[in-house]
Amino acid sequence: MTKPTGIEAEPQRVGNEAPSSAQEVARWRFFRGFRRIWHGMHFVGVLAAGITIFVALVRAKAPPEFLDLTLPPMPVAAITAEEGDHPSTITAYGEVVARRSADIRAIVGGPILRVSEHFANGAPVVAGEVLLELDPFEYERRVEETAAAVREAEARLMENRETNHHQMHLVALAEERRNLTRTEYERQVDLAEQNVSARRTLEAAQSQLAAAEADLTQRRQQATASTARIAQQEAIVERLRATEARSRRALSDTQIRAAFDGYLAQVSGDLGQQIKAGERIARLIDTAMLEVRFFIPEGQLARLVEIADKGIGAICVVSWRTDAGIRTYSARVTRIEGEIQTNRAGVNVYARISDADLESDPIRPGAFVQVELFEETHVRTFQVPSEAVRAGPSLLVATEGIAVVRSVTVVARADRRVLVRGDLAPGEAVILTRSGELHPGDAIAVVGNGALGGQ
Repeated sequence: MTKPTGIEAEPQRVGNEAPSSAQEVARWRFFRGFRRIWHGMHFVGVLAAGITIFVALVRAKAPPEFLDLTLPPMPVAAITAEEGDHPSTITAYGEVVARRSADIRAIVGGPILRVSEHFANGAPVVAGEVLLELDPFEYERRVEETAAAVREAEARLMENRETNHHQMHLVALAEERRNLTRTEYERQVDLAEQNVSARRTLEAAQSQLAAAEADLTQRRQQATASTARIAQQEAIVERLRATEARSRRALSDTQIRAAFDGYLAQVSGDLGQQIKAGERIARLIDTAMLEVRFFIPEGQLARLVEIADKGIGAICVVSWRTDAGIRTYSARVTRIEGEIQTNRAGVNVYARISDADLESDPIRPGAFVQVELFEETHVRTFQVPSEAVRAGPSLLVATEGIAVVRSVTVVARADRRVLVRGDLAPGEAVILTRSGELHPGDAIAVVGNGALGGQ
């Protein structure tokens, strides 16, 4: 093989022929060392070029951007605290019920003959107003029959009294006759003792006395029987009069009337309809005696009792929310159930609504209402929503974008509102947002703020 020529070429040797002279050996060694140096310089040059290129690339690279790991402010809702005098209240919910209601039922049966124009669901009626009238024909005939029977019995009573009067007169005559015959008998006895009168005359006088005694006894028995017949006839007259009164009452019951002022519900019945005795035709609800029944937890019962004498007479405000707005009524507690309901841990309380007029007011039994009972007024307190109060108790307020804790004392609780005193200052923004990630010292951003008044 032919080796390359030039600066890197070595002296040519044929086969394994050794250099022929020392000069050639030296030359051969020189070229071999030079080649090694050349290869080393080539390697160093490539390495230097690589380092130069790497340094240039590093210098040309943009400086690194470091991530900002700072958390953004947490958005919170807050409300401005205002100091003032606030009454504590007990808030409950319940429904309107009728204090007095009655089922209107037919006392007697029969076909409906007339119907009042007010006989309809929701119609107001007054006490004594005729709602329905049944056919009175049969009941009028019964009245006539019982009245005739009474007159007949009274005539017999009059006859018995006349007979008794005659019998008593006969008794008086028999007593007079007996007295005369006794006097005659006693005179004959005296004459017989003086041997002036015959024995036959004495026996005749004795016989007449015995006959007079027997006649008197018979007259007395007849008079007694006549008196008994009078008593019997008087009882018959009274019984017939009672029957007549019932028949007249049944006749009057054909007119079904309203027992008290109110309005009708669950109306059933129309002209010509046959109804039975005892059948319910409507329900009458008293307009002047509406109550609200609401539930008080066991824990608030003591507070209610402290408002008034055992809670009776406590004044409350009833609010009824409708599409047209909120209607409010005044009410007064009239009674509290006697025992606590163990399954609900509380009692039902009844308050009578005093200013509801169903003729002009749409409220009806069954309406769902809110009830507020007012307790004492707490001066210089802050009213905050219950969700703003934290453990301690304490509040978080927004100060220059930082959540700061304020220690407070809970004065009273009312539904979802709490009255507090403490380190809170008027005008501070009380944080309402509840979050497990919000702690004192955290950065915050208030996104909603409002005034907390003293309703």
